[in-house]
Amino acid sequence: YNNCLVRCTWSQSVCLVERRTNVHLLTNGKVSRYDRAETFEGDFRNSNEAPLTSAKLLEQIQTVCSKIVSHFFDVACGKVAITNMVVNLKFDSDTRLHFLWCESVRLCVKKHPTTNQPLAPKPVQIGGVQAFNLANKLKLPSPLPDVLSTRQQTDDGQPDRSLCFRSETGRR
Repeated sequence: YNNCLVRCTWSQSVCLVERRTNVHLLTNGKVSRYDRAETFEGDFRNSNEAPLTSAKLLEQIQTVCSKIVSHFFDVACGKVAITNMVVNLKFDSDTRLHFLWCESVRLCVKKHPTTNQPLAPKPVQIGGVQAFNLANKLKLPSPLPDVLSTRQQTDDGQPDRSLCFRSETGRR
């Protein structure tokens, strides 16, 4: 069995699906665990692009992305919408699709038509109790500075993947 990962770049007009399969068997003890598992996140010589041609699987991926967008819109009380996102997914042995993580997301905040100010969130009631709503307390950060887009190193000289952010230009 080889590790395989599906990456979907979704927007309102396009759904691009990529699949990469690692060239090493997961049970091959002669190769490091990292080299056996990496797909999109590592050296491409350890994985191959494998086209996803099944219309049923492609439809399943599109449905999951649409449900994520719809759920986010509902949770944000219709004030914030996802305009595009990159999600990482995995199929299990029974071809069930599993959401792993969202690599990036771009949001659109709905504004009042006359004042051009963000719409105020509605109070949230859960079981008769008003829930604490952080929507008006949180602000989206400006684009990350380029200093964060460069890879930092740990004490042993290896890249620290926890500090790897993507800048506006797409560099890591």
